[in-house]
Amino acid sequence: KTFNNFQYQIFSNRGISSCSVIMTVKECPPTEKFKAYQGELNLEKQSKNPARIDRAKCELELMLKSRFTDINGIVHHYHISGPESAEETVMCAEVRPSYHA
Repeated sequence: KTFNNFQYQIFSNRGISSCSVIMTVKECPPTEKFKAYQGELNLEKQSKNPARIDRAKCELELMLKSRFTDINGIVHHYHISGPESAEETVMCAEVRPSYHA
């Protein structure tokens, strides 16, 4: 799937920065890490512990709305929270300062 109007907003610790980019991006397949965790949750659904079963079911349901896109060589994971037929997708990222010793 190609998103023609994909808006990427970057947040700083002080609120929304002035950086907002609109670009065309393509959806990509889930990462191996995501698929492995999904497999773990499917095994958890067979647990004898009701709390583990409920948690696994809830997370698997949320995963149904998971999407992935590659932007500049970095795979971003996000969730669809509105109509899938929307003409524009907005993705927000928080920028955190890195600290080096």
